[in-house]
Amino acid sequence: YQLTIEPNTVFYRSQPLLPDEDELAHIQSFGEQTLIANGFQQYEVSAWTTEQQCRHNVNYWQFGDYIAIGAGAHGKLTQHDGIFRYQKSRQPKDYLASTPAAQLNWTAITAQDRPFEFMLNALRLLDGVPIHHYETYTGLAYATIQPIVDRLRAQQLMVNDTTRLQCTPQGMRFLNTVLESFLAEA
Repeated sequence: YQLTIEPNTVFYRSQPLLPDEDELAHIQSFGEQTLIANGFQQYEVSAWTTEQQCRHNVNYWQFGDYIAIGAGAHGKLTQHDGIFRYQKSRQPKDYLASTPAAQLNWTAITAQDRPFEFMLNALRLLDGVPIHHYETYTGLAYATIQPIVDRLRAQQLMVNDTTRLQCTPQGMRFLNTVLESFLAEA
């Protein structure tokens, strides 16, 4: 990941000099070549392995459910009445002072937001996911995103495979552009 300057941080108050886009591309290319030369294989936008993929991260990227443990933790649960994200209190003193139920800030993931939320996770995987995962995990018909997928396939940003949702190498390079397609039309 590139460094993101966030408000209320030391870097926000005293911003460091950051490399330009060309230098960032060079750094990324060098890092990728070094990892490959040392026997690593990439399986996700920012994850490499010499053995097996990280199961709990793959669960996130496949839009699976997970629980939040600890101050500032986030979780996602699918229930009979919808899909929800929740967050626990960020401050440890607040987290410790309240009951577990009082700590949760639940937010429903609306049907309108689910295409982007799903693709934001699933397209991080170099192998993508089976198309049927979209329907299984969002509760929405594939037809809700098929025109977007077809357009991205025509632009050679997604693999032309009728069984998978997967970016091409070019699509992975421009993943934010691919994802914005689902946000804009969701």
